[in-house]
Amino acid sequence: MTIKSINPADNTIIGEVEVTSEKEIEQIVKKAQSAKTSWKETSIDDRVAYLKKAKKIFQEHDAEIARLIS
Repeated sequence: MTIKSINPADNTIIGEVEVTSEKEIEQIVKKAQSAKTSWKETSIDDRVAYLKKAKKIFQEHDAEIARLIS
């Protein structure tokens, strides 16, 4: 089953997303909780390095990201 995303200005379908089951959501939450624990145990220097890398990736793709979220 999918949910349609509709542009309210002209009622055109922008895209569709799959409905996530309750079981899938539970698995996603468990993974997020595990990631939180792992991040909490990561040193501040490593956290800074990861965030700088993420910043660089975002900057390299800023035009594409802007297009996708507009």
